[in-house]
Amino acid sequence: VLAGGRQHRVAINQFNAVQIVYFAGQLEQVCGEYKVGDNIFVGYYDQFKENLHRDKTVINEIWDEYPELTQTDVRNALALFLFQGDDVFKDIRALSGGELARVELTKLLLQKVNFLIMDEPTDGLDPNQKYVVREMIKEMSADKAIIISTHILEEVVAVCTRAIVIAHGEIKADGTPEELRNMDASGKLDVVFRNLTMKGEGK
Repeated sequence: VLAGGRQHRVAINQFNAVQIVYFAGQLEQVCGEYKVGDNIFVGYYDQFKENLHRDKTVINEIWDEYPELTQTDVRNALALFLFQGDDVFKDIRALSGGELARVELTKLLLQKVNFLIMDEPTDGLDPNQKYVVREMIKEMSADKAIIISTHILEEVVAVCTRAIVIAHGEIKADGTPEELRNMDASGKLDVVFRNLTMKGEGK
């Protein structure tokens, strides 16, 4: 129910981080249930980048995981995410948040997944880095359905074709960002979000 097909970029607000890690298969499921359809291959973008090795260079981070690729193949993949020339020899430990995000996206591209789950993909990035990562997410959605767990409403508008608001264990809204905006006379997504998620509290 979360993504209708390729080229969908779905934002989920108020979706507990542990829930999305369960759904991505990164932790053993302890309650509830979900079903992944046939021929669906799930990839997971970790906001903390814990799967990156700080003692490696950018090119070795990719190449060690995909040793069957040639150096040209690896460099071409990295070039798609703006790593060119000597940039590929930078140490992972020396990269900025935006650069780490681009390494993570390169790995996901090479995994050939068609259903991508992203946990706070632009958290902690500066405005320029956010722009670059968001544009890359939109490009990747050409052949993937993407779920984004985010608390950044600006990201919903900038990236997503559909948004789901979950609060207190219930789906409170499901539609395009524009449809959600139209749920309040102000036309402001943050007002709609507060109205949907605050239980009898002062707004």
